[in-house]
Amino acid sequence: MCIVAKISEKQVLQSIEALSYKINSLIEEKDRLYVEYQSLKEDNEDLEKELQLLQSQKDRAKMKAEDILQRINEIESSA
Repeated sequence: MCIVAKISEKQVLQSIEALSYKINSLIEEKDRLYVEYQSLKEDNEDLEKELQLLQSQKDRAKMKAEDILQRINEIESSA
């Protein structure tokens, strides 16, 4: 014999209300996280652009330094 506990209408409504509150809280949290994600995505894109710029500047500086060293070596060889 199976005994099933009776649930009152009030308990059902309270459960539904609690679930509704939890769902709304989760939706708000999802929205907050999405805004944060978008901000982090933009920050990451900015940092990637900055990194590319710095790498380009580093390469130019390296080429100039190599050019200067080559000229110094040529001057020393001819002296």
